[in-house]
Amino acid sequence: MSNLNILFYLIVIRIKQTKGSKLQKLKSIQTLGEKSRDQNQKRFADILSEKNKYTRVKIIFSK
Repeated sequence: MSNLNILFYLIVIRIKQTKGSKLQKLKSIQTLGEKSRDQNQKRFADILSEKNKYTRVKIIFSK
């Protein structure tokens, strides 16, 4: 009986470990997505600021 109990506990521990690793993978994928979203937002803000610079220059020259 003790051997069966030990086997059962080992199986339970292994299941918990695989669940944990899957969660960690999901979290890493999520953080990667957040990082790329942040980078895209920064790029968009940069593009907008560059467009604003050019429009300001155009306005100054048109006046």
